[in-house]
Amino acid sequence: MSFAANIIVAVTLFFACGTGSAFLQKRLNLTSIAHGAVFGTGAYVYAVAATASGSALMGALAAFVASGLTGSAVVLAAERVVGDDYALTSFAFQVVWLGLIANIRPIIGGVLGIPNIPSLIGNTKQGNPVLYFAAIGVVFAIFVTLILRKIARSAFALSAAVVARSSELADTLGISSFATRAQVGIAYGVIVGLSGAVFGSFLTYIDPTLFSTDTSITILAIGFFGVVGGIRGTSLGAIIIVGIPELMRFLGSSMAQAGFAQMAFSGIALAAVAVWSLRSSKNPWAETK
Repeated sequence: MSFAANIIVAVTLFFACGTGSAFLQKRLNLTSIAHGAVFGTGAYVYAVAATASGSALMGALAAFVASGLTGSAVVLAAERVVGDDYALTSFAFQVVWLGLIANIRPIIGGVLGIPNIPSLIGNTKQGNPVLYFAAIGVVFAIFVTLILRKIARSAFALSAAVVARSSELADTLGISSFATRAQVGIAYGVIVGLSGAVFGSFLTYIDPTLFSTDTSITILAIGFFGVVGGIRGTSLGAIIIVGIPELMRFLGSSMAQAGFAQMAFSGIALAAVAVWSLRSSKNPWAETK
């Protein structure tokens, strides 16, 4: 049971992250490579705040705020750079963030990370803690899905589509591109960052290697599944890219082998989406459904 629950935790949290990535691409046509930094911000802020205060709730609230601000900062870079330049800028953000986290030893431990992170579920003595986290992951994934579906059917989605097409057009129509991007960034950041907070709480230990560029690529690849196939696509992407490598690890494969499989699946997914987009008459990155 714990075996399956561990996989459920990983798949549901990365499903939520992939949904956040797809949301960013659909609403603003932005391909970010800073997902690992946003994911890690939630985890690190939760770990520091929960450890310092002794309260998982305070840690979660701090992660909520910090993740929203980080996501907003990542997205607002699009006010100055677009297209491939934005992707490179987000990659630079990821590299700088990772360098800072790995080299700041006070409070966050540098490369040694943060151990003994307080659990979101407390020190429960009844039942299997992994099952509780699996339930949290499932509930969070469903909540994220419902919230983003509601946004997709709102007038805000149309405003975001206008901003994605042209900031000048948005200004002409009285739509603030800055405010729209900031709101999309906050929503994206909260989704990915809170996933990171739950992830860190589940592991009870984090270090910079968990939030590297590889993590960004994994989330990006799952997000591409979501851009092409909606919620079903994101689910499939999370199962293939995260679930299968986790299953390999539990069946005896080494961490290196599971990590290689994850990156291989991510690469195949990115290549498949690229081929599909070239052969399709419509650009999946520009969809606003």
